[in-house]
Amino acid sequence: MLKTPLKTLSVLTVITSISSFAASASPLEELMVQGDIAVFTTVAAKTHTSPECVAADKKAQWAVDLKTHSGRAMYSSLVTALSTGADIEVSSNNACLAGSGYEQVAALNVKANKMGASNGQSVRFVGFAKVTQGVSPHILDMFCETTPATKGSRALRWEDYKVLKKEIDALLNKGHSFAYRNTWVIGAIQSVSSTYNSRSQLYDHSVLMKDDNMASIRPTSTTLQGDTGCHNGGSGGYGGVVWDKGQKLSLEPCNGRSIAVSCVI
Repeated sequence: MLKTPLKTLSVLTVITSISSFAASASPLEELMVQGDIAVFTTVAAKTHTSPECVAADKKAQWAVDLKTHSGRAMYSSLVTALSTGADIEVSSNNACLAGSGYEQVAALNVKANKMGASNGQSVRFVGFAKVTQGVSPHILDMFCETTPATKGSRALRWEDYKVLKKEIDALLNKGHSFAYRNTWVIGAIQSVSSTYNSRSQLYDHSVLMKDDNMASIRPTSTTLQGDTGCHNGGSGGYGGVVWDKGQKLSLEPCNGRSIAVSCVI
């Protein structure tokens, strides 16, 4: 009769222990990339006991896996938090990341920065980091974060472009080459559908961009599922671009021509 309550108590104790590993809100102190992981520290020190797998010289740090979608999303949020000075709350996974000796992040929450941006805007343009063929969003962010002229910023998103359209379009109109008359933009695709054409034995594609423009893509032998966003770099696929001096949103092959990387903060 006593066994079941004891087991229940034991399980509840473990759950409570794991879920309590959450750091209080604090701004970032440092963010760096080491191979396939992003490592960061917060201004406020950790208050919980780190998992036993954490190396002695890495107890103050956290890590996320850039090979996963969730890890890349968290990295993007970290870049935003670093550039804006926003506080973040970090929850531990109570484990180390792939034997790295770093404590793995389970979840993080970026708090709204109540200071606001200049001129009442929520975001501002800081410059072009470089020109490149299509690469994944987290690499675009990395270019902005690590380039000296744009350090601490992140790559342009559709939401940013809506705010900064007039300014960015004016800069693209001054572009001296194809690369600087166009710029990569993350999250510009609204919907994608592919229909098999039995006559041509190819897939016809319909891609609606977030400015309600239909992007033109030639028929291909496969669907576009997984081929948008340039997550596979030069191996194929398509990435969103602000096209031809801001005339519209469109798609460009990831392994096609090099295009400017716009950075915002």
